[in-house]
Amino acid sequence: MTLTYPEVRAGQIAERRQSQSFRQVPGLLCYVSTVWNTPRPFLRALAESVCAQDGGQFFEWLVLDNGTSDPETLVELQEIAKLPFVRFHRVKENLGIIGGMRWVLEAATAQYILPLDSDDLLTPDCTLAMTRAIVTGNYPALLYSDEDLLDGDRYFNAYYKSDFDPVLFVNSCYIAHLCAIDRARALELGCYSDAQTEGSHDWDSFTRFMNAGHTPVHVPDLVYSWRVHQQSTSGNIASKPFVFNSQKRVLQRFIDSRPRPQDFEVVPSPLFEGSPDWWIRRTSVAGTKLLSIVVSPDPVVSLEIKLPAEVQHDVAMLSAGADVQALLRLLNASDSSAELIHIVHAAAAIEREEWLLDAVGQLELFPDAVMIGGIVHDGTQITSASNLLGFGRGYDSPDAGRSLDDTGYLGAQMKKQRSAGAVSQVHCIVKRDFLIEALKAGAAGVGSLLALALWLGAQARDNGQRVIFSPFFRCRMDALPEAAVSQAEIFAILSMYRHRVPETELYSRHLGLSRATAYTALLPEERAAQSFAPDAEKPEYSLWLSQEIEVRRIRYPLPAVRPSLAVLTTVYPRTNAVLLAELSECLRHQVLPFSEWIIVAHGSLPAELDEMLSRIATGTNIDVVRVAENLSIMRAMKHAFDLATSDYVIPVDSDDLLTSDALHIFASVIAHKPHADLIYSDEDLLIDGQPRHPYCRPDFDPVLNDETSYIWHLNAIHREKGIILGVFTDELATWTHDWDTAQRMQAANACIVHVPEVLYHWRQHPVSLSNSGTGNTEQMKSVRHVLECRIARMARPVEFAIVDFPISRGGLIPELYIARSQTEAISVVVIASDMDASGATMHETSMIGAGPADGGTSHVTFGEALRAALEIGNDFIGFVSHDVQLDWSAVLIEASRLFELHEDLAAVGGRLIGDDGCVAEACFVTMPDGSLLSPQVGLAAGDPGPFALALKPHSVAVPSPRLAFFSRTFILENRDALTACLTRDEFILLASRLASAQGGRVAFSPLVSARIRGTERRTLMPIGSMGVFSPNLGLSAFAAATRWYV
Repeated sequence: MTLTYPEVRAGQIAERRQSQSFRQVPGLLCYVSTVWNTPRPFLRALAESVCAQDGGQFFEWLVLDNGTSDPETLVELQEIAKLPFVRFHRVKENLGIIGGMRWVLEAATAQYILPLDSDDLLTPDCTLAMTRAIVTGNYPALLYSDEDLLDGDRYFNAYYKSDFDPVLFVNSCYIAHLCAIDRARALELGCYSDAQTEGSHDWDSFTRFMNAGHTPVHVPDLVYSWRVHQQSTSGNIASKPFVFNSQKRVLQRFIDSRPRPQDFEVVPSPLFEGSPDWWIRRTSVAGTKLLSIVVSPDPVVSLEIKLPAEVQHDVAMLSAGADVQALLRLLNASDSSAELIHIVHAAAAIEREEWLLDAVGQLELFPDAVMIGGIVHDGTQITSASNLLGFGRGYDSPDAGRSLDDTGYLGAQMKKQRSAGAVSQVHCIVKRDFLIEALKAGAAGVGSLLALALWLGAQARDNGQRVIFSPFFRCRMDALPEAAVSQAEIFAILSMYRHRVPETELYSRHLGLSRATAYTALLPEERAAQSFAPDAEKPEYSLWLSQEIEVRRIRYPLPAVRPSLAVLTTVYPRTNAVLLAELSECLRHQVLPFSEWIIVAHGSLPAELDEMLSRIATGTNIDVVRVAENLSIMRAMKHAFDLATSDYVIPVDSDDLLTSDALHIFASVIAHKPHADLIYSDEDLLIDGQPRHPYCRPDFDPVLNDETSYIWHLNAIHREKGIILGVFTDELATWTHDWDTAQRMQAANACIVHVPEVLYHWRQHPVSLSNSGTGNTEQMKSVRHVLECRIARMARPVEFAIVDFPISRGGLIPELYIARSQTEAISVVVIASDMDASGATMHETSMIGAGPADGGTSHVTFGEALRAALEIGNDFIGFVSHDVQLDWSAVLIEASRLFELHEDLAAVGGRLIGDDGCVAEACFVTMPDGSLLSPQVGLAAGDPGPFALALKPHSVAVPSPRLAFFSRTFILENRDALTACLTRDEFILLASRLASAQGGRVAFSPLVSARIRGTERRTLMPIGSMGVFSPNLGLSAFAAATRWYV
């Protein structure tokens, strides 16, 4: 069911308030208001909203009576002056808006001022939201929030803004309401000192800060309501006629900060009639050299392009069926002095004459811009405008489908220049240098010219460059060429830029991602359901991988100084000579050659294999060493390792293959992370000669590494570090030597680096473990031995034993794990909270197989319960909802086990199983857009999930607030911040963020499990004013398993 905007608004505010994790900071904020004859009801409503701020009034409200004469307003001001947090002053003569604002700026004493119009309203969490943004943003110079309009008691026209966009900013003062401005810097920059900017003071202030090099920080929360009435420009633009001149004055200030201000002028925009909307127009395009490339299905059909006579203009033709290589050849053969390339389709009817003038101006005003385009329509509706990565089919425009006279989001954005994710290639201009470099980098990955605009937009965003939408680029074309791009090609290109999908900087995370919900406010659950994930139409995996290999060299440039890499391979009598030959060919065609390939051939080899080795040995930098004795895997690997002289050694099985760029990528990563001791990649299975079933591993996770061997294929080991740690020396670990190496590295706190790319093909054939579906007896002995060595490193090894994992993960034989014995009591304080998480009941207990002790409980606030729990002195503090049922003994033993195994653990969480036998809630991981998702929700309790990760302990971002256990020591170390939390959810979010920031971690275990009544599920964790969680918190194996092609 689609919610109305007031319902969405109320839901967003409720979620933010529930998860709020900051207190007000005395001396940080001062609201400033100048009042002149404001209607009393409006002023009273404002005062009520200020008084209703969550967390009290540990801020100042500086109110200036700016010469009020209205008796009713004066009465209300007298009431406001009585409020204890208000500092009230009066001047007899009206100082004007600028004069009044300068007065309060100088009179304020707090670190930040927040201009607050006397007829508007704040949401209850406004102060805490702004405090959070300031503190977590490291005290930026200025900030701005989202807002909506208020007419009577009706909220409407929510403005969910983009992050700071300088292009949109100079065309629209979209940052106004609510701003937080560093007071000292505002004084230094002369804010509110220019009387000619009367009525445009916010725009002028931000322009001064921008010209001084400050980037405003966006607070993506709607905390302000701008009241609509006849005395406000929100309801009557003519109410302040002086804004026409004041806006022009502000824009001139911006022009004066540019390198050649004499080349620009501020004129009324020809796209508007009678409103204060402006165009910063370049005065001339003289000296411009332009190459127009006309794309046509028929090379004899050209296009007349009207341009000013002073433009040096050449035209070249390109077949619509050509590929990007043809475009690159055309550019290389053309006059290189033409710095601007105009791409236009022969069937496009260009409708405005100002496009080149605007393009030259915008590209000069914003030097980071590399491409500009605009509106394409079919005569009845818009088909393309400002496109966004991850919207609709993958890079659609939220403005597509609008009628031709529709002015866009909030009534104007279709007529305003702004930054875009991409623009149509039907009629656009691209900087020559950028176009050539982008084509060189991606020519093999972009199948046709149809997808060129998507590729260029994504590449620009990844380079930190800008694409601009301009309404002066407008043309008609009956059939949009980009519409013919296949979903498979869109998927292939966007998968290269998956970290930027969906767009969150240019398009608010609160707005819908489909055409039907474009610019519509949605709750997080609704928006998540629209995320771009074309599973049904994504390309076959092998095709996708081949495209990835072609383009990912952009992400991994070859360093000038390259590490030496040795490949190590062991061969024994049963080695398949044909498969070894395939490996040899694979290594011979590596983009970056190996420094040495050491092959240890042990035992009595058959003639075919011996002959193959002799042929291979003739190659460059290949050393085949024969050992008569039939060695074990471990001894043979140690022999090869001892012979190597390179910086890094890379074990490769004789029957497997590498991607052609594997060594290249490892060398690139090592160059950027020269202290890496162990590097590992992702892999897939090679079945019948085709790569299938990719295994996308997580970044290094010591919790998961103690539970299962997940790091193998492809590894690069720093040779000197390997010598120090004794890799390949433990014969008892011979069948799990990769895990033994990872365990040694973990124990030594070595630098372990994950390369999130498939670089290895593990061949599935009759004698390979990849085809067995299980291990063998010898392998299980090695697994047990590695776990025994891990136990031996514990402070109290007698407390642990190796047993079968109690939940089947789907294998044919049980898996082993390190279990904690039940020989001593586990002390824990349990804070049991109800569903609203604001009240709590505290239980003190020491338990083995028993629940919280009866009696002695007290109903207190959450904060009071937490402070009291800390005074008791038990090792752990548990947070459990009243409505869960669990085996306390099993849960606490598992939580205690993980805390003892991992000293950096701050918390352990688990999962809640509903009446339907499925996971209703579990721990949360950080997704690419920064949101918190519980990917296990909906799985059956016994379903192992992708790569069995649902049934393996591993690191996560945030535990379930309804079933979590925290280290008392960790809470004490952060006592001031955590005991100030008002709710359980607030505590869980803040504690998880602090743990990550301090180098700690949160763990999930399926053995920390509870039953819960009903079948209601919780997939997303509301983060409220905590802001977007950093993807750096995404340590989870599940986060990796949900990468695009899994």
